[in-house]
Amino acid sequence: MQTEDQAFQRIPGLYRLWDLPFVIGCRDDYQVHYVEQTHEGTPLFAVYRAASTADFPASKSQENDNG
Repeated sequence: MQTEDQAFQRIPGLYRLWDLPFVIGCRDDYQVHYVEQTHEGTPLFAVYRAASTADFPASKSQENDNG
C-alpha cells in the first residue's frame, strides 16, 4: 500500500509479461504500466518500484548541512 512518504522509481527497460516474475520481488511495492506493443504484437510494460524517501539520494542542501 502506498503512503505519502513513498515515491516510485522506474526500473530501466521495458518488459514482456513473462519477464515480470524475474523483475518484481516480493518485498517491495510495484506499479506496472502498459507502454506499447512490439511490431509482432507483444505488449511491453514499464515497472516502477516503490522507494521511501530514505532510498533517494540526499539533496545538495542536505549535504551542505551535514558537512
